[in-house]
Amino acid sequence: MAMEKFVHYTLIGENEELWKLFNIIKNIIKEQNKNRDWSDEKVWIEDIIKEVNGGIVPQSLQVYGNIYSIELNKAESNLKFHSGCKGENAIKAWDFIASKFNTIKVYFFASQYFCDSLKRDDENNTYYPQNYILFYTRPNSEVYRAYNYEYFISKEESFKYIEEIICKNSVRITTEEDIENLNEIWQENDCYIELHKIKSV
Repeated sequence: MAMEKFVHYTLIGENEELWKLFNIIKNIIKEQNKNRDWSDEKVWIEDIIKEVNGGIVPQSLQVYGNIYSIELNKAESNLKFHSGCKGENAIKAWDFIASKFNTIKVYFFASQYFCDSLKRDDENNTYYPQNYILFYTRPNSEVYRAYNYEYFISKEESFKYIEEIICKNSVRITTEEDIENLNEIWQENDCYIELHKIKSV
């Protein structure tokens, strides 16, 4: 899987409040496309803050980024979307937006190369069950230095994937030390393989 750098968000709450927020977002899209010959379905996070906070964006919440692929699921009582905006300010911005409603909670999963992968989920890991992320560039790949990643619930799942899928059973992988040893070999070919624990925040 090619690496993509974005944040997955899932907002849960009562359908009435999710529908209200969804309509706020859709109205922003409608307004920004009013005088255009083309349609842009992305929405700036600061524009949403303005709508729920009387036109004011607090200085501490100024964040450059937008959201897209917005989907409301009434049957499951959630609102999902993606964002290219990462970092603490973006999380604070969505917590602030949610605070303007009585029932909305914000869950997310954020991943990026060379940075910590983070998630916030409910106590049952309902929305983002993955606990580990594997980054790798495979030697002799058809696409030179193609960045790849895969998610796993357990370390054991990742060991099996590396051994059977990536290495085609040419090596035995049963520990994180085995991955580190494999990484040392791969680095000689300007490639790497690393397993990281996803941090819950």
